[in-house]
This record gives sequence, C-alpha cells and structure tokens, in this order.
Amino acid sequence: LGAGEPTLRCVVSVLDRRRRGSRGGPLLALQVQGYGAGPLLLAAAKRASSRMAPTSRLARRFDISCVDADGSLESPGAVVASVNRNVLGTRWTVCGKKTGKTGAVVDYAVNRLANRPRSMLVRVDDLELRSRAPEYNPRLQGFCLDFFGRARLASVRNFQLVDGNAPPVPNDPDAENKCKLLFGRWSDDEFHLDVKHPFSPADAFAVAVSSFATKLATI
Repeated sequence: LGAGEPTLRCVVSVLDRRRRGSRGGPLLALQVQGYGAGPLLLAAAKRASSRMAPTSRLARRFDISCVDADGSLESPGAVVASVNRNVLGTRWTVCGKKTGKTGAVVDYAVNRLANRPRSMLVRVDDLELRSRAPEYNPRLQGFCLDFFGRARLASVRNFQLVDGNAPPVPNDPDAENKCKLLFGRWSDDEFHLDVKHPFSPADAFAVAVSSFATKLATI
C-alpha cells in the first residue's frame, strides 16, 4: 500500500480449526472485507517438506500463496512469499518468492512465564514498528487495549503496530490513526486484519501468521 492510501480492511479465516484433527493444509486465509462470500485472496500453509512439526501451527516455515478461483493452492507460481521462524519462534522473517528479498522481520520478546502481555517489534523497509502496549485497568484487574470496534474477543494473538520511535501516549485520542497494522479476533474462526502503509497485503498477512503460529519461548 502506498503512503496516504486508505486502510485495507480484511478478514482472516482460521482454517485448521474447522478441520478438526487435520495435520497440514492451510492454516489461515485472507480476503478483503466487503466481498461477502467472494473468493479468498491469500492462504498460508505449512511447507510440505517440513518434517519437524506434527501440526500446522508448529511448522518452521509457512508459504503465503495466491488462491485460484477454484480454491486451489497448487498452480505454478502461486507462492508469493514465505515466512520462516527461528528455533524458539521468537524471530519470523518474510521473504518474497519472486524477488528473494527480505520483507518484514518480526521479533517477539521472550516470555516463558507468560507473566506480561505479548510484545513484538517489526521491521519493514527502513521502518521499525512496535506493538502498542495495553494499559492496566484497576477496575477490571487486567490489561486492556481499544481495538476501535475491530475485535470482539480477547486473544493473545491480538495486536496493533505503531511507529517504534514515537513515545507511548496514555489514552491517546489519535491511536486509531497511528495504528499501521491491526489484527483482532472477531469470532472463534475469524480475525480482522487492517493494513496501512508501509505493509503490503502479503507482508501484513505473514505478520498475522507469525502471531497465530505456536511459539516455544513466548506466549
């Protein structure tokens, strides 16, 4: 997406949960919101050659593919990017299939005790973005973060990315405009993904895949 372009609002569907017991196949699929039951645009699947993971979410690599009109992922050239994790799942690197260049790089803070909210840094092009930190609510005795009506369910996978060099502003009234990428749970099988510059849809989807996939050193 170019600078100044409006937010691209998408729906990400969770596919592996719908196929209980499935060992492989697509993990997530993306379509632009407003197209109803129209065709999916992108899907993320475990790389077929991976031998380490017994389930999709533990894979070391996922391929981001364009989806054919019939829903197939098998056509030549369908893969547009891949997202690879390190051993602990704390770093995820997106690589363009055609260019071979690195896209977004996602770093998750190590949190083995799961005693604080998930934190991440994302580098794309020459920009660094950080996850917007939730604020502690004494009344609710927990951390809360406004998702501007784009999330209805709490999830460790929910996140927002903002400029990493900008200082946090408590109760910021301009928080929605400053948000560059939003991933929020809407239902058991759907998340909303809102994309702005500097992300492409494929890079944004890959960051969402990294948030959803299982990690060993963080929550």
